[in-house]
Parts: sequence; structure tokens; C-alpha cells
Amino acid sequence: NLTVAVDDVWSNYFQFDEFSPIIITECDAYLPDTDGYLTTGLLSDGSAQGILSIVGLYFYERENSISITVGGVDCPLVSGSLQAVDLSDCYTAEVDTMLVKCYVPEGSGIDNPVVLTRDSSSTYSINGTEGILYVDYNSPELYSVSPSYVPTTGGYLTLTGINFGPTSDETKVKRDGNTLSVKEGAVYNHTYMVVRVPAGQGSSQPISVTVDSLAASITSVSSVSLSYIAPVITSVAPEAGIATKGNVEIRIEGSNFGVKGNSEIYLANREGDKVDVVAEIISEDFDHTGLDVLLGEGQGDLFVVLNVSGQAASIAVNYSGPAINSSYPVDIEVPTRGGSEVILYGENFGSGEDCFIVFGDWKYIIPSENATTYNHTYISFKSPEGESDEELSIRVVAGGKTSNEVFMTFEPPTLSSSSYASAGDSDCNTEYGLFCPE
Repeated sequence: NLTVAVDDVWSNYFQFDEFSPIIITECDAYLPDTDGYLTTGLLSDGSAQGILSIVGLYFYERENSISITVGGVDCPLVSGSLQAVDLSDCYTAEVDTMLVKCYVPEGSGIDNPVVLTRDSSSTYSINGTEGILYVDYNSPELYSVSPSYVPTTGGYLTLTGINFGPTSDETKVKRDGNTLSVKEGAVYNHTYMVVRVPAGQGSSQPISVTVDSLAASITSVSSVSLSYIAPVITSVAPEAGIATKGNVEIRIEGSNFGVKGNSEIYLANREGDKVDVVAEIISEDFDHTGLDVLLGEGQGDLFVVLNVSGQAASIAVNYSGPAINSSYPVDIEVPTRGGSEVILYGENFGSGEDCFIVFGDWKYIIPSENATTYNHTYISFKSPEGESDEELSIRVVAGGKTSNEVFMTFEPPTLSSSSYASAGDSDCNTEYGLFCPE
């Protein structure tokens, strides 16, 4: 109802109807491009700025009273575009049908509603969700990720592509399923972003991008992945002279040793096979450049191997060779029948694996029935049966390393008594001098 007052005198009532604007969605020629739009607002082929042509009822004729939004973002009007339009081939109306145009704004995602507001009345508030246009933006495409390798302490990745959206608010980047944050303060636009990679380890971890729930396709390359730089060992101390009894702490230094508690350390032989020697990480540097490792008993020349999620580095470490310091008896003289106890005292005799005693042409494996008592400083064994008029060297071999020598001799034969039989008991054989009295 409309009334007019002049000097407190009111006119009669004039009644009229005020209609909210209505968008017509039945005319295919006036629907958003089915190919969607780039997140910059350009047509999907990038050839021109996208323009929405919106037709409907009750737009009226004042262009400055109309505003349009797409997904809540202002869609600037094309100046002078508001006009009557004939829609008789696709829509029947009893009032004038109108056309107005706007430039597609930057955006992302799909099903972004188009809302036209005339003064304070909008198409969305009156009609609910029926009869509403929706604008779809194209899915993101990922062209490249660089660098391909980052330190295990972490770093930054630069991603290039298209349709990343106007801001990072709706962007999610993941590495092997774990979310990476967009670098605060760095340049972000529809084709470029920088993300922070946390400390980690491993190789060939896939990178994925979603923008407003739309997953990025990968173009230009077959796949996009990130690898952490493999570990490098530059030094170990001590690298030699490690006692075979173990319980020795060594210091390993290098780079990219991985996240604390997620790396494996072990010892291997020259062929690369893991050996049964205890190696325990007891401390790790925060910057992934050093480890303190406690080694158990072992022997020989080995390699300490650091395995960081399948990427390995190694460096040689050497246990000391065996050394004989003394023996019991001091002068080793044994009977030819064998079985006498001999004791060797020294150091680094090994852990009993791949260890043996060598003397002359004999070899005793440790342990065995002839060498039953041993440790890193003590070996007790039974002398072998044999004979020789020369000294025999005794050596201990542990892990392929041979000790110094001590020497053993066999006792000379000793005749304690003699007798001969009477002629009646045996025949005299003059050829051989047997049983023949003088």
C-alpha cells in the first residue's frame, strides 16, 4: 500500500504488488557454460573472460539496483547489459522477460549458486534452492613439483599448474596422505603455490592437490612424487681398534639421518649380508647429522649400515684382531699322545663365531670337543696327537684376522726300560737283528 501526506493530510491508499526477481533456468542459451570456467573467471579454454547471461522476471529497468553474486563473490555487471529479451521460444511469461550480464569472478569448486538481488530482494531468498543457476569452475591441474628431493629435516616445495583458485583457503596438498601446509606469506595464485614439507624420510611419496574438493589431475608428467634425500655417512669414530668384547660406543656423522626413532642401524659383512652383532642407537642429533651407537661383541672387518626408510648408507668399522699375550704352560711342550691342557691368554679372541686355533697342520674350530672353554681373553684347549722335531706355531684366528704366534713342541721320545726274550721264546733273525743274543 502507498499513501502520500501533505501538511499532515493523507491521501487515499494505492495498492500495488512488489515481486522479487526470478531467474529463468529453462532456456539453454542463457545457462552457464557447461565446460565450466577457469578459476580466474576465464572460459575453460582461456580464450576470453567468462560472461554470465542471466534472464528472468521482475528485474525492472534500473541497472544500478541490481547486483549478482557467484558463490557469494561479486559478479560485476556488464555496463548497459540490462534489457528486455524475447524468450518466447523457451519460456512463456505474462510480464516482460529481462536480460542482464556479469563477468564471471574468480572462484573454485562446483555448484556455486548465482544469486541476483534487486534492491533488497534476491532470487535465492524467495525461491529457496529451486530455479537457481550454478557455476562450475574447472578442476585443478598439477604440472610440476620442485625440488624432487628435500632434506630429511624438511623444506619447501613449489607447485605449478592451473586452477589453484584465488586463495589457499580451499586448497589441500598432501604427501603420501599427510597434509602439507601452504607457506604463510609466500606468493599464491591460480598457477603457483609454495608448501612446507615437514621432517621425514623415504622415497617416491605421491603428491596430491585438491581445490574446493576437486582433485587435481596430473599433466606434463606421468606422476608427481617427493623423495627425501638419502642418508650420507661421512665419518665414524673410532673406525678401527674396536674390542671384540663389545660395549663400545661409536660416533657416526653425516647428513639426512631421518626422524628420531624411525631409522635402523645394523652391521653387515663385506658381501652386504646382515651379521648377528648388536648395534643400538643411543642418541640422535636434532638436525639429522649425527648418531651415537653402542656396538655389541663381534669380530672382523664389517660395515655399519644406516637404513632410513629403505634408503641406506654405510661405512667400514673394524674390530681389533686377536693378540696372544701369554700361555700356560709358559713353554708349551706336550706329549705326542695329545690331550694335555693348553691355555692362551690375550685379548680380542672373538665371540666364538668364525674363530679357530691353528697350529702346524692342525685347526681347532671354536667351540669344539678339543676347545671347550673360551672368551675374548681366554682359550683352553687340548693338545693334538702328533709328532714333530720342529717347533709348531700356535695362532688364533677371529673374523678373518690372525694373531701373533706362540710356539709348541712335542716331547721327545723317552725309553724308560728294555728287555729281550730268551732264545727259547723267539727265533733269532740275523737279517733284522731281532732276538739274537750277542
